[in-house]
Amino acid sequence: MGTGEQAFITGSDRTASRHAERSTRLERTTLEPVSAVVEAVVYEGRTIGFIERAGAVFVTLAGEHYATAVEVSQSLDPVSAVEALIYP
Repeated sequence: MGTGEQAFITGSDRTASRHAERSTRLERTTLEPVSAVVEAVVYEGRTIGFIERAGAVFVTLAGEHYATAVEVSQSLDPVSAVEALIYP
Protein backbone atom coordinates (compact mmCIF):
# COMPACT_ATOMS: atom_id res chain seq x y z
CA MET A 1 0.00 0.00 0.00
CA GLY A 2 1.19 3.47 -0.80
CA THR A 3 1.38 6.46 1.48
CA GLY A 4 -1.98 7.60 2.73
CA GLU A 5 -3.79 4.42 1.73
CA GLN A 6 -5.79 2.58 4.34
CA ALA A 7 -6.64 -1.08 4.54
CA PHE A 8 -10.28 -1.80 5.11
CA ILE A 9 -11.65 -5.10 6.27
CA THR A 10 -14.99 -5.75 4.69
CA GLY A 11 -17.82 -7.60 6.35
CA SER A 12 -17.20 -10.60 4.10
CA ASP A 13 -13.51 -10.64 5.14
CA ARG A 14 -14.54 -10.69 8.81
CA THR A 15 -17.08 -13.42 8.15
CA ALA A 16 -14.51 -15.56 6.33
CA SER A 17 -12.02 -15.03 9.16
CA ARG A 18 -14.60 -16.01 11.80
CA HIS A 19 -15.60 -19.07 9.79
CA ALA A 20 -11.96 -20.21 9.52
CA GLU A 21 -11.47 -19.73 13.27
CA ARG A 22 -14.67 -21.65 14.04
CA SER A 23 -13.62 -24.53 11.78
CA THR A 24 -10.20 -24.68 13.41
CA ARG A 25 -11.69 -24.73 16.91
CA LEU A 26 -14.12 -27.48 15.97
CA GLU A 27 -11.28 -29.54 14.46
CA ARG A 28 -9.32 -29.28 17.75
CA THR A 29 -12.28 -30.58 19.74
CA THR A 30 -12.85 -34.25 20.55
CA LEU A 31 -15.57 -36.17 22.33
CA GLU A 32 -14.67 -38.84 24.86
CA PRO A 33 -17.30 -41.26 26.17
CA VAL A 34 -18.05 -40.99 29.90
CA SER A 35 -21.13 -43.23 30.00
CA ALA A 36 -23.78 -44.56 27.63
CA VAL A 37 -25.42 -41.11 27.46
CA VAL A 38 -22.63 -38.65 28.38
CA GLU A 39 -19.56 -37.54 26.43
CA ALA A 40 -16.83 -35.19 27.60
CA VAL A 41 -15.98 -32.32 25.25
CA VAL A 42 -12.20 -31.94 25.14
CA TYR A 43 -10.67 -28.83 23.57
CA GLU A 44 -6.89 -28.68 23.19
CA GLY A 45 -6.45 -31.44 25.76
CA ARG A 46 -8.71 -29.91 28.43
CA THR A 47 -12.24 -30.97 29.34
CA ILE A 48 -14.46 -27.93 28.84
CA GLY A 49 -17.84 -29.56 29.26
CA PHE A 50 -20.15 -32.46 28.58
CA ILE A 51 -22.91 -33.44 26.19
CA GLU A 52 -25.69 -35.53 27.70
CA ARG A 53 -28.24 -37.23 25.47
CA ALA A 54 -31.78 -37.01 26.85
CA GLY A 55 -33.97 -38.69 24.25
CA ALA A 56 -33.77 -36.59 21.09
CA VAL A 57 -32.19 -33.64 22.93
CA PHE A 58 -28.48 -32.98 23.47
CA VAL A 59 -27.94 -31.11 26.74
CA THR A 60 -24.74 -29.05 26.90
CA LEU A 61 -23.04 -28.73 30.27
CA ALA A 62 -20.10 -26.36 30.84
CA GLY A 63 -17.40 -27.27 33.33
CA GLU A 64 -14.37 -29.47 33.86
CA HIS A 65 -16.14 -31.95 36.16
CA TYR A 66 -19.47 -33.56 35.37
CA ALA A 67 -20.70 -33.35 38.98
CA THR A 68 -20.35 -29.56 39.01
CA ALA A 69 -20.99 -28.74 35.32
CA VAL A 70 -23.78 -26.25 34.56
CA GLU A 71 -26.34 -26.56 31.77
CA VAL A 72 -25.79 -23.91 29.10
CA SER A 73 -27.96 -25.10 26.21
CA GLN A 74 -30.15 -27.77 24.67
CA SER A 75 -29.92 -28.75 21.01
CA LEU A 76 -31.45 -31.21 18.61
CA ASP A 77 -28.09 -32.07 17.03
CA PRO A 78 -24.69 -32.90 18.56
CA VAL A 79 -22.70 -30.35 16.54
CA SER A 80 -24.78 -27.45 17.87
CA ALA A 81 -24.33 -28.85 21.37
CA VAL A 82 -20.53 -28.80 21.02
CA GLU A 83 -20.56 -25.36 19.39
CA ALA A 84 -22.36 -23.97 22.45
CA LEU A 85 -19.19 -24.72 24.43
CA ILE A 86 -16.47 -23.72 22.00
CA TYR A 87 -18.17 -20.59 20.64
CA PRO A 88 -19.65 -18.99 23.76
